[in-house]
Amino acid sequence: MSTDTQNNAPVSAEPVAVPDAILLMAQRIAADDFEHCTSDPIFTVEKRNLITGLDLDYTDNIGWFCEGEQIDDEDAAVLEAAYQESGNVPDNYTRTGIEETWEHFATYVTLEAAREFVSKKGDQYRVYVDSGCRNHEWKALRAFLLQIAAKPVLAAPVAAQPDLTQQTLDDVMAGIPGRDAEIEALRKEIETLRAQQDTDRVNALPPLNDDLIAILGRPNFMCAQLADTLRSGGHAIAERAENEQAAVIHFLLGHYLVDPVQWAEKASAVLKAARKEQA
Repeated sequence: MSTDTQNNAPVSAEPVAVPDAILLMAQRIAADDFEHCTSDPIFTVEKRNLITGLDLDYTDNIGWFCEGEQIDDEDAAVLEAAYQESGNVPDNYTRTGIEETWEHFATYVTLEAAREFVSKKGDQYRVYVDSGCRNHEWKALRAFLLQIAAKPVLAAPVAAQPDLTQQTLDDVMAGIPGRDAEIEALRKEIETLRAQQDTDRVNALPPLNDDLIAILGRPNFMCAQLADTLRSGGHAIAERAENEQAAVIHFLLGHYLVDPVQWAEKASAVLKAARKEQA
């Protein structure tokens, strides 16, 4: 038993088994080939907050409520159309200015864990991808987990590993021909796990559907106006048709990969905010 001289805490020299939960995180990170616009993504869950009672002279966002409950968009559009004609608000209904904000609620290491949480909590929550590029601890943690994923035989619980020397394990990882049946069995296990990881990466590409066709097939002449809006939101986009098309597709695809169900609404919200700055 040695001692950590900085924290004066005992440090065990015995090997420690990697818990299944940590191994699962490592495998998920290794299989994640989505474009997150950062090499060190932090997956956060945000909670929706709705601010009501705003003066309509100061906001264009109108909300309809019935006995305190917000009306869905389709019914609200019908009520708003009738209001524009008559100027009357039906009994038990309220028409008011609203603003939607999102606040940090939880942080996750993997995209799957964040999505699982949101799927259980409902549409008042969403997944947001932040960057840990300036967080050296986060980058070190991800690098360590990727090492575990790359060497699954070393990450297995200690009790489940055969009694091998470190040199034997080093030989296996280095690709040295097996010296006996035990090493050959370990080699086959490593090759099987690596093949499974390759298969998982290929299968991670989402199937082509109407939404992806609309995003990936967007012609460049339909991208110029959206590119201007993105510039207002802080995006650096060269004034060339191909650059504008690539930037718009990249923006829309990023929202789709994070949330294939509500990607259009969330992308529209970002563009709407950028248009306000543009105005």
